[in-house]
Amino acid sequence: MATKLHDLRNSREVTLVELTRVSAVAESTVNTLDSGKRDISRASFDTVYRLAKALGVRPEALVEDLPKVKKAQKRVRALPEKFK
Repeated sequence: MATKLHDLRNSREVTLVELTRVSAVAESTVNTLDSGKRDISRASFDTVYRLAKALGVRPEALVEDLPKVKKAQKRVRALPEKFK
């Protein structure tokens, strides 16, 4: 079953290795989220944020649990600019 992450990654012609490198998310994590072996809504917001940023999309493009995303976005806005 294709995941949103998998579909977005393929539509941008990004390999798993490239996504791992650009996002700085562990290869094993990227693989399990991309394949659907692990539900991305259970990943940390940091992981979702890094993957979304690497793909040039907003985090909610990857996660369907919008209340969780909205709450986490408030925390990101409070981060210093160098971490965004």
